[in-house]
Amino acid sequence: MRLLKRTLVVLLPVALAALGWFAGATLARLNPRVRLAGIILAGRSVSDLDRQEAEQAFARFQQELRDRPEIMKKIDGPLTEEKARDLLRGEAEGVRRTFRIGGSLLGLWCGMAAAVRIASLSRVQRRRDYEIEHRICVSCGRCFMSCPREHLRRKQLKEAP
Repeated sequence: MRLLKRTLVVLLPVALAALGWFAGATLARLNPRVRLAGIILAGRSVSDLDRQEAEQAFARFQQELRDRPEIMKKIDGPLTEEKARDLLRGEAEGVRRTFRIGGSLLGLWCGMAAAVRIASLSRVQRRRDYEIEHRICVSCGRCFMSCPREHLRRKQLKEAP
């Protein structure tokens, strides 16, 4: 049982971090740039209306690229559709990577919190004094023979001459 608890405490953060890695890729699809890249680059099947909106969004993306001088300096020559697709692909991959790292860190943190909680629950607290639970005690006397103090008293009585 102890080995199982130790294994669980070690594997839980790792398992949740891995789950966060995969969940991050899925959650990244909620980002508008990643969704646009999925439609434009991968040719994801969507309705005609969504396809039209995606093409308009891609045209706006190309215009944003033209308006950013630092991007225009990086590319040689005019901004073609192929270069814009490459930049969109790179931006979408960056967002996916960020979501995956964030998901992994969140999973790791949740796993660590759960592991600490499991470890604290499995720790047995030794009591030196007999404690009566006054809320549920009805003074029936059934616990008298199991009382550690009564055991000590009886032991002392037997040892006394």
